[in-house]
Amino acid sequence: MPTPPDPATAPDPMEVLAALPLEVLPGLYQLSQSLFTLVRLGLPAYLQAQGPTPLDGLADATATDPKLLHHLLEIGRGLGLLALEDGQRYGLTDKGRRLCADSEDTVLPFLSHLDDGYAAWGALHQGLTTGQVPFQVAYGSDIFSWLASHPQSNHQFNRFMEITVERWLADTGGAYPFAGHLVDLGGNTGALTARLLQQFPALRATLFDLAQALDEAPARLAAAGVAARCALVAGSFFEPATIPADGDLYLFSRVLLNWSDAQAVAILTNCRRAMPPTARLLILDFVRPASAPPGLLLGSLNLWAMFGARTREEFEALLTSAGFVAPRWIPVGAAPESILFLLEAHPG
Repeated sequence: MPTPPDPATAPDPMEVLAALPLEVLPGLYQLSQSLFTLVRLGLPAYLQAQGPTPLDGLADATATDPKLLHHLLEIGRGLGLLALEDGQRYGLTDKGRRLCADSEDTVLPFLSHLDDGYAAWGALHQGLTTGQVPFQVAYGSDIFSWLASHPQSNHQFNRFMEITVERWLADTGGAYPFAGHLVDLGGNTGALTARLLQQFPALRATLFDLAQALDEAPARLAAAGVAARCALVAGSFFEPATIPADGDLYLFSRVLLNWSDAQAVAILTNCRRAMPPTARLLILDFVRPASAPPGLLLGSLNLWAMFGARTREEFEALLTSAGFVAPRWIPVGAAPESILFLLEAHPG
């Protein structure tokens, strides 16, 4: 699993970008598309397998025009991803090896997610002027319906969700005393469940999701050493009879942002009907802030462009409509400007 960057030493991307001339900023998409294309052509994987290769060999392997491919390779060299050996053979640098799937700190899941979001950001203007989620404008469906018919993107998205548990959700256990029986609704491969079970040795858990979403969960739970304390239940939160009815904590982690308000109310209502009266609901999600540093606002806007994001008031309105009471907001992480929160509520 990649090591999360240290926020104290990582440069603020907005500060870096603010130092660039205005004429440069609109053209940065050309760099991202160059990077996406290097990966789509399979060049990092080919160079990792074959070693340093001349331009003509790479053009033959990728069925591309060598003159134009030379441009792309030199851009990759300028970005520090490629090196030119003996003046004629291109090879991967250590940085470039992170574009390979089996690299310990691979960035492919992030690149895939950003590549899938490229068209969504192209629809940002239409989204802002109509209120539609830009991803749905660009693709004609919500992101999860689209991923269901694009297996490779879906695989990379699952990896993205697993990696970001470590990068973004690592402080969850420090924000809330998880105890008893946790039901992780829509828990996917179980990355967060596994981490919480490791942090709380007395905790038991049930990982609940569609059958195909649970395929990789047994291996992940076993690798974390927590499989004996976690049951797997296949079902749908749109089918209340399939939701476990014996939990103490019912957790939605980065789930509700994927659904419309009407769907979210239906999901929450089904959950409330399955919950014991003494159980508590937990929603772990990003909240669209009224104000924040520009870097966080960019991330918040991306959440809305890809999924649709909500404010605190909008989350609380969903809870009220679904029959929950006593909402309590708990920030996750030490940063005061964090947009990641736990929202606790009780069945009314």
